[in-house]
Formats: sequence, structure tokens, C-alpha cells
Amino acid sequence: MHMLEWVESLPSAQEVLVISGFMICYALIVIGVVYGVRARWPKAFSGVSASVFSPLGAIFGLTAAFLGADVWDNESAALRAVNEEARALSEIWVLSESMGSPIGDRIRADIKEYGEIVLRNEWPVLEKMTDPYNAASIRARELLYDIMRQVAQFKTTDEIGLAQFEIDDLIRQAFVSRTLRIDIAIHHVSYTKLYQTLSLGLLLILAIAVVHSTEIRLLTVMTFGATLVVSLVVCGVIANDEPYEVGASSIDPTKFYLVHRDFSRALPDAPSPLPDSPAPAK
Repeated sequence: MHMLEWVESLPSAQEVLVISGFMICYALIVIGVVYGVRARWPKAFSGVSASVFSPLGAIFGLTAAFLGADVWDNESAALRAVNEEARALSEIWVLSESMGSPIGDRIRADIKEYGEIVLRNEWPVLEKMTDPYNAASIRARELLYDIMRQVAQFKTTDEIGLAQFEIDDLIRQAFVSRTLRIDIAIHHVSYTKLYQTLSLGLLLILAIAVVHSTEIRLLTVMTFGATLVVSLVVCGVIANDEPYEVGASSIDPTKFYLVHRDFSRALPDAPSPLPDSPAPAK
């Protein structure tokens, strides 16, 4: 555990507020210290030129660009993983109907329970997940393995054998997509990279303040301008680095719940769809 772990555990909106507050306090301290030093020793920063901006600005810009690219890539990968996982389950549901009872019913019951576990138990903790071996995730994997066992033990004709082959391939796709989804949740953009970018931004703000320290108005405007730019970069990364955050993410987990919505007649006790929910994954 480190001293900033409490910040990392906050929801992204609160984390943005904390970082923004820190940046404002830092800018005020820099202005006060730099102007105070300049007032006491007028020639204190006379040897510092604007050329210090070039390396610091370039390094900060490149670091921010790579960090932003990681965030957008993770968001896209998370969306693809969720869609592929739900699509595979939807197709397994349809193909299982060719197997009849009790195997087909068992497979559809497993899919139904899997969707409800992901939505009700797994998704709320996914945004801050650090351990993939929690009770909900273990049960979800057991259900996928149970589908594989049911398909492997089923005695088929040639016609049903094709459905078996397709289900076997789809369940493997579901495992791959699920693994990717969990991996993104645990190993999203490293806070080490974020802190490196923030540190470079703080140095850049300090350099700008020192160079423009000849007059208090110019010092204030340039320092707060640089602080705004750095804050937008860092807070933008934080705000978009939780692809599974409940209430803020564009990725909709209800597609797992709705896998069986259009086929719920096969299970009389299937629950009603959630209100105002989107169409099931295709």
C-alpha cells in the first residue's frame, strides 16, 4: 500500500476533483514562492530562459500522447470484449435448442445464471477489481466449463454434431473475450505512467512560472494557463480510464442479462427485462 492508494480507490469523478484541487493548490504555491523569491532577490531567475520549455514540453507532450492512446485503446478493447462475449452466449443459446432436453435446458440455464452473475455481482466490482479469483468470477467460469462438459458428453447425430462443434468454438470465444475483459479491468492504464506524466507537468508549470516571474500578472496568467493544460490532460486520462465504471461507462453490461430475453419462453421462470434497456447483443 502506498500513500496515494486512497486516491486511486475513489470513483473517477471524485478522483478528478482531488487532482484538480491539488493542481490549483500547487499553482498558488508556485506563484507565491516564485514571486516571493523574485521580490527578495530580483536577479534570482535572470539566467533562466524560455529554452527550457522545449525539452520539458516535448517530453510532456509525448508522454501525454502515449498515455491517451493507451486509454482509448483500452476503451475500444473493453467494448469489443464485452460485445463478443455476449454475442457468443447469444449464439450458444440458439444452438442449444437443437439439443433438446435435458442438455439444452441445462446449457440455457447456465447462460441465464452467467448473465445474471456478471450483471449483478461481477460488474459492480469490475471497475476496481484487483483479484480475478473472487467468488462471482469463479462461479461464472464454472458455468462456462459446465457448458463445455455438457456439450462434450452429448451423443449426437451428424446434424446435431455441427451444432456441437459450433457451440464448442463459441464457448472458447466467450472464454477469450471474458479473459480480455477481466485483464483490462485489472491492468488498465498504470498509475505509474499517470504519475510520471503528472510529475513532468508539474515541472513544466514551475519552469513557466520562473520564466515569467518578472511581473505578478504575467506570472499568474501563465502559471494558471499551464496548470489548466496539465490538469485537462491528467484529468482526461483519469475520467476515461475506467471502462467498466458503473454509471459513467459507455459499455452497457445489461447485454449479458438480455442474452436470453428474446428466448425466455424456453425458461418459464426467466425474469422480466430491465426497464429502458437496449436490444440484446447480436
